[in-house]
Amino acid sequence: MDKFWDANGNFASSIKPDHTPQEVQRLAVPLIAALKKTPLSGLLSGKAGTESDVDILDLLNPEIHSLSYLFVLGVRLDQAGRSIFDKYYAKIVSFYSTFDPRQIVLEPEQFKRLSLAFVQTLTEVGKPLLAVKPLKNAILRMDTIHPGTLTYLHTPFIQTCLLAKTYRDALPVLALDTIDIPVSTTTSGFSVQECQQYFLYGGMVYIGMKRWKDALNMLDYVLITPGTGFSQIQVEAYKKYILVCLLYKGKPLSSPKLISKNTARGLPSLVKPYELFIHLCSTGAEATLQKELDNLMTMFQQDNNVGLAMQCLLAFKKLKILNLTNTYVTLTTADILQKTGGLEIEKSTPFGKAPDTQDIELSILNMIEEGSIHGTISQSPNENSLITFLDPPHLDQAGETEYLLKITEQIQKVVTLNHQTQALNRKLGLEREYISHLNKVRSHPTQGMHSRIGESVGSFSFTEAMDEDLDDDEAVFS
Repeated sequence: MDKFWDANGNFASSIKPDHTPQEVQRLAVPLIAALKKTPLSGLLSGKAGTESDVDILDLLNPEIHSLSYLFVLGVRLDQAGRSIFDKYYAKIVSFYSTFDPRQIVLEPEQFKRLSLAFVQTLTEVGKPLLAVKPLKNAILRMDTIHPGTLTYLHTPFIQTCLLAKTYRDALPVLALDTIDIPVSTTTSGFSVQECQQYFLYGGMVYIGMKRWKDALNMLDYVLITPGTGFSQIQVEAYKKYILVCLLYKGKPLSSPKLISKNTARGLPSLVKPYELFIHLCSTGAEATLQKELDNLMTMFQQDNNVGLAMQCLLAFKKLKILNLTNTYVTLTTADILQKTGGLEIEKSTPFGKAPDTQDIELSILNMIEEGSIHGTISQSPNENSLITFLDPPHLDQAGETEYLLKITEQIQKVVTLNHQTQALNRKLGLEREYISHLNKVRSHPTQGMHSRIGESVGSFSFTEAMDEDLDDDEAVFS
């Protein structure tokens, strides 16, 4: 144990906040060697020494000694199993909030096993909420050294947020721009299935938040996954995709542009009832929709898409009310009921009764509150309420300021993405496979469009970079 404490102390005194991950890796070599040679009995006993009753974890600072702290937790997980989470839950939560990501990336397998066991244990005992905040802290800390990189924590985290129904906690992670997905051959890599699951779960979070545009973007990523066929995950994503399209645009949308031909041909044949439902809602075929509603709802229940389908039905009614604002200035609730029909789509009793004037008034009040329409409601004790539709108000000074701030934020985001894209272009352009391909093209200029391969992407020219690096290939890949 003395060698461990010496190496741990030397490492803690040597590491500085401004050290790069590469420098931290170099400094951690002696510590990692000492950790692997330390007897397991010393790490399992939980004592700092033979005459001490102090737990090693109490002597280690999880922020400064992150590597040693992780290694001790990993050893105890191997030997004691998941029972360590009962004893060390508070320490693990504190560790996830304070660890140094530069150290954690040196032992990805240990951190992965600890984190996945942590999530699974809390999920099995029916307390997934307890894992949400620690995992979010861990992902955001890891993102500081590898921005935009998906990790083995992303999919379990989003799934845990869905189980705990804490959608807002997932938003900071989903808002991170994804620019790199490690391959599954590495410890921290992603398989195709895990990647599809992450984006499907992300789409479901945005659906729960009723952020339809963001949900479509996440489901797009699932559908455009390259391949000769398609997976069951893509089928489930496509079912949600066509329902969200109706909620976002009020009509069916075409498949994503980058979807493979096989996927584009095969998926529609598996979701015919969904396409019928969307067609009836978007065209206003109320009589046919009412006739098919029971059978469609049974299918939605089997697919766990009842909530989305009900949102579509409520949107169907709102769309009919919204169309009235283009023609009329004032209408009574009885008039609106007559003109919008009596489709039994009330959320509380979707099949029980046709809506009445009170239901219509409540729907219009909700639409006014959410900003879908602008108007006033004049109520009368003995007569139907009178609805007056108004034009949208003009932006005031505060509204214009908020609008300009949003534009500025979007511009800054585009600038950041441009820098990240250029860095990724350079990284890909310096890989051995690309350089080999470029040499072949230059050797045979008549084969392929070699003049275009060296064109600039953004403000970065591959040709310029290659001219600098091709002469010294060993320097690039050493």
